[in-house]
Amino acid sequence: MKISKYQLVTVIGFTTMLLFGCASQPSLSVGQITEYNAVSINKNVSVPSIAFYHGQVQSFAGVFGVLGALATMDDAKSNGIQLAEFMKKENINVGEIFIKDFEKQIIETKTFKVVQPNSEKAIFKTKIELFGLNQGNGLTSTPYPQLTVSAQLTKLDGTILWKGQEYITPVNDENNIGDTLENFYKEPNKLRLSFEKASHILAKLLIEEIIGSK
Repeated sequence: MKISKYQLVTVIGFTTMLLFGCASQPSLSVGQITEYNAVSINKNVSVPSIAFYHGQVQSFAGVFGVLGALATMDDAKSNGIQLAEFMKKENINVGEIFIKDFEKQIIETKTFKVVQPNSEKAIFKTKIELFGLNQGNGLTSTPYPQLTVSAQLTKLDGTILWKGQEYITPVNDENNIGDTLENFYKEPNKLRLSFEKASHILAKLLIEEIIGSK
């Protein structure tokens, strides 16, 4: 079987997330937070062109290991393409949804002062590494959002003060807005709400990593 780049990246990436979790630096020190208190937030968040999708077909095939998962990647890719196109048509932009909630929570913590570009001492940049729907296991037909985001805080000269990555899967109890793919297509607002909820959880996790228990 010839393995495409999409198939290899999807299988390895998903497996890696499950095995190793997030990869982040230690939280910022009090001194760093004080020195770089005024921050801007880059609103240009890149998003993959194809969504991740893991449904009943993939869960069943996963029983047979990586080869079984690879055998159903064409189905997953097809659903992923359709999902991404549907979300684009319905103006469900995961990057915009995440950065809006991330900025709101940054402001609410009062740890940083969010300022306009050219007035900042440091810049937050984020990237959607993966987004889509994941059934999670073969015991249910209900997919929930799956979302991986990387973030970094840099000085104006590009020096990285902090960087990290977090992800949300169906295993997270708070990630509780799920439905079948067909129903999500019938109710795009519910799909939007599901990614808003996942983004909120993820933004909170990232901010906790950035500032620690300060």
